[in-house]
Amino acid sequence: ASVLQYHQLDVTDSSSVQRFADWVKQQHGKVDILINNAGIAYKGNVFGAEEAATTIATNFLGTKAVCEALEPLITKPGGRIVNVTSGAGLLQNIPDEDLRSKFDNPKSVEELVSLGQQVC
Repeated sequence: ASVLQYHQLDVTDSSSVQRFADWVKQQHGKVDILINNAGIAYKGNVFGAEEAATTIATNFLGTKAVCEALEPLITKPGGRIVNVTSGAGLLQNIPDEDLRSKFDNPKSVEELVSLGQQVC
């Protein structure tokens, strides 16, 4: 019989991410599929620098941190990472054309991280 298990995880807290990865390794030893579904969105007309920084820290940097922490545990071959997103994250929703163009064609993950940190 299958048993549902859960563990607290704050994707924006590196120590929480590490505790979670350690727990998964101890309890299961491996990951067959990682489904990233953590995300936040602000409603209404207020969206400034603070909201942008929180959104990037959670939706991008937090997801990246979880992937990096669990990647060594993903079964090979056949393991999968699935990132669930919404239409809110579409580049076409960024009104500033210059900012949108910077995110449109990054050359590497490192460049994308740098862009995210510039916004934060």
